[in-house]
Amino acid sequence: MSRITLCAGALASLGLGLGLGVAACSIPNTAFHASADGGGSGSGMSDVLSIVVSKQAVELDEGTTADFTVKLSQAPTSPIEIDLSSGSQKIGLSMQKLFFDANNFAVDQGITVTGVADDDTATELADIKLAGTGVADVTVGATVHDNDKVAIVTDVGAGGTTVGEGTAKDLRVHLSHRPPGDVLVTATMSPGPVTVSPPSRVFHMDDDFSTDVTFTLSAPPDQNVANEMQTVTFAIAGGDQKIIQVVDSDDDQLAILPDLQSIPHLREGGTGVTLNITLSLQPAEAVTVMVTRMTGKVQVSTNSVIFQMTGNDYMMPHPVTITAPQDADTSPEDDTILLTMANHAEVARKDIPVQIDDDDVQAIQTTVTNSLTVAEGGMTPFGVSLRFAPTGTFTVNLSSMDPAVATAEGPGGANFLTFTQADYNDPTMHQVTVKGAQDSNLVGNSTKVRLVSGTLETDVNIDVNDDDTQAFTVSQTTALTIPENSSRMFTARLAFLPTATVHAVFSSTSAALQVSPASFDFTTANWNMPVTVTVAAPIDKNNVSETGTISVTAAPIPTASFSAAVADATVVETQGWPTPFSGTRGERASAVIAYPVHIGTATLDVFGIYVPNASGAFRMALYTDNGNKPGTLVGTPTSQFSTTTLVNGVNIVDIPDVSILVGDYWIALRVSATTNVGASTATGRRCSADFDIVGLANNWPADFGSSSCADTSLINIWTTTYHQ
Repeated sequence: MSRITLCAGALASLGLGLGLGVAACSIPNTAFHASADGGGSGSGMSDVLSIVVSKQAVELDEGTTADFTVKLSQAPTSPIEIDLSSGSQKIGLSMQKLFFDANNFAVDQGITVTGVADDDTATELADIKLAGTGVADVTVGATVHDNDKVAIVTDVGAGGTTVGEGTAKDLRVHLSHRPPGDVLVTATMSPGPVTVSPPSRVFHMDDDFSTDVTFTLSAPPDQNVANEMQTVTFAIAGGDQKIIQVVDSDDDQLAILPDLQSIPHLREGGTGVTLNITLSLQPAEAVTVMVTRMTGKVQVSTNSVIFQMTGNDYMMPHPVTITAPQDADTSPEDDTILLTMANHAEVARKDIPVQIDDDDVQAIQTTVTNSLTVAEGGMTPFGVSLRFAPTGTFTVNLSSMDPAVATAEGPGGANFLTFTQADYNDPTMHQVTVKGAQDSNLVGNSTKVRLVSGTLETDVNIDVNDDDTQAFTVSQTTALTIPENSSRMFTARLAFLPTATVHAVFSSTSAALQVSPASFDFTTANWNMPVTVTVAAPIDKNNVSETGTISVTAAPIPTASFSAAVADATVVETQGWPTPFSGTRGERASAVIAYPVHIGTATLDVFGIYVPNASGAFRMALYTDNGNKPGTLVGTPTSQFSTTTLVNGVNIVDIPDVSILVGDYWIALRVSATTNVGASTATGRRCSADFDIVGLANNWPADFGSSSCADTSLINIWTTTYHQ
């Protein structure tokens, strides 16, 4: 393979010569190196052990990287170390050594080539050599393209430079990179008074390109008051150029010339005076004189006047009218007119004093328009200010014309307001709080709040919106507990005077809590007189503490209510055997049997029987004890329940209540058909009448009569009593 050599002529054809003095070319050896068997080093595997690279040559820019890979053509008999090196400091390698053995010989190992940045602009050529014991050397050519440009560097920032009028200033210049040959840098000024010298400087290739050379800017004196703007351009023929803004700073000074040194007294609200303004010199450009006020007590017809740079405009009077408007105080005042030149801080300010005669009369003002509305029981503020600033501390007294309708107070509850020159016109600093008084009716009212200071007086109309809503006032607000067989009382009345009679209804949601009276009429005469209501809890036959809600209602007034509970002390007891036994006992139809029980003083309430398999009907009664046998019937036949059909399981029948005294009694039973009643293996005394009663419709006998008694199994019959 042939090598390609680029000499000076070739570089010139690429635009790289251009009089830069190209040196002799240095071209790396990029010849194709054959492997041991005659195959090319980039041709893949061969029968001869050789280094195989993925590229014969790499090209890259300065400051960038390029990659190629390395492997062996076949497995080595022993591990091989490959050394990598370059013939130039402009080439950097990611690896200096590679290691191959029989396991990894065919695995590409990557090499990264780095183009090292330098201070010149020349393209670098170098060889990368790969060498190892037992294999032929391989060379990869590397071309590093230099992307640097020779640029002009100055000591002037982006904002440019300033040269004072009548002075000179040096600028320092050097190159950014070593040039390939001599470089001529020229300096050119744009039109204007500032000049630059020398007109050019040469940087030689063999000199230190980074050493500054000096160019001098000179600004001669002139006759105007303007700063001239120019540019100086440093340039390399066919290459870089640097343009720098140059300001010729003028040292002449303008002055503002008003025709008055002070203004005599102005009358507040009068026509005012005219102030004429001129300049001491002709400006180099149009300038603006700003007309401002120090305290703002006076007004000016214009805030600025403009002087043109042409002709004699600077000598012509530019009038400004000064007036004293109506103000917010009652005192004579003063102000100062300030004349300044916009964007020219070097021009001295002119101050013109002004005196003002005041014609104002003081007044008390409020933020209320027409009237102020406040809710009954609520608060609404309004602000107070003075029309004009007082000469000193100013006090305003305040009061309500009818405190029963509304009251008024200042900050901290005071009955006055204090004003100063600093806060007289700030109503937020002088707040009057109006409070609507609570009353006992349902209508709104009106009054006035009066503000007084000496002969000054201001009234504020106040309208109070009544916020009252009719309601019941009940003495009982928490839950009420009433022991059974007793009562408790509460009172109720209207909260406000009604416009008509109110018919109030007292009620309870529970029958166990009885309320009286049931209703009451509140009128305009008795609306605030509490009516007493009684809540009673009569005795019942259970031991449940019933609850309910006691209410006072009268539409559309909201209902007033509270909860109530009965403290039930009733004792409920069962005599007999209500718990189902595991066995049964057959009871014969029409037979009259009885079992003894002991009962305390109580009220007889119910009878009960348990049958697992119902058949027919039953009837029960209670008899007194007569020598360990049933005696007389308790109560009357009508107090015992009538015939009741049996159902499977528990059968309970309520009877008219009968009061009984403590003692021994007998529970008696009849059935209409033979019935199996739950029975126990335990025994107890049982008496059977010596007679049958055919048909359950027949009443119980008043006297049980003769009977036969014996100990036998107990059966599931019982009675329930209750007492306090």
